Amino acid sequence: MNEPDFNLLLALDALLSEASVAGAARRLGLSASAMSRTLTRLRTTTGDPLLVRAGRRMVLTPHAQAIQQRANSATMEARSVLTPAVSALTLPGLERTFTLRTNEGFIETFGPRLMSAVAAVAPGVCLCFVPKAEKDAAPLREGRVDLEIGVLSGMGPEIRLQALFRDHFMGWCGKGIRCCRPRR
Repeated sequence: MNEPDFNLLLALDALLSEASVAGAARRLGLSASAMSRTLTRLRTTTGDPLLVRAGRRMVLTPHAQAIQQRANSATMEARSVLTPAVSALTLPGLERTFTLRTNEGFIETFGPRLMSAVAAVAPGVCLCFVPKAEKDAAPLREGRVDLEIGVLSGMGPEIRLQALFRDHFMGWCGKGIRCCRPRR
């Protein structure tokens, strides 16, 4: 009985997530030629081309689209099975840097209070704020970011979303300046 090569599962997940041989290679720390050879093995194993050229880019085949979520879930499950057991969490003894991806407004408004609160209960924890230039979930999926704060939607079922608060926009006009309501 031939056992499947589970290393191919990681490559499959990367290829389907990136829809690019070069992107998947970067994600896994491989050369583009090594990833191309892996794609050839995956095509043989699955009996499907998985990625096909459409103009200047690659697109997923219908079969690849159908298995994309399953491949991602299987990869995440395998990673969790192979992760060492975690002992009881004690915040005062925790030593770790957490990377938060958010906009400057959040950092200015909440950053100092958040850092003070964390320092009070977990002095070994460092918060690293990184800019949020685009609405792309890849850094969160790939583990380069621990927490993303902002207006989020369409992130995928593997990413847990929780509302922190709702804000409202307000405007003021100086005396003598005519304020108009937007037309509908």
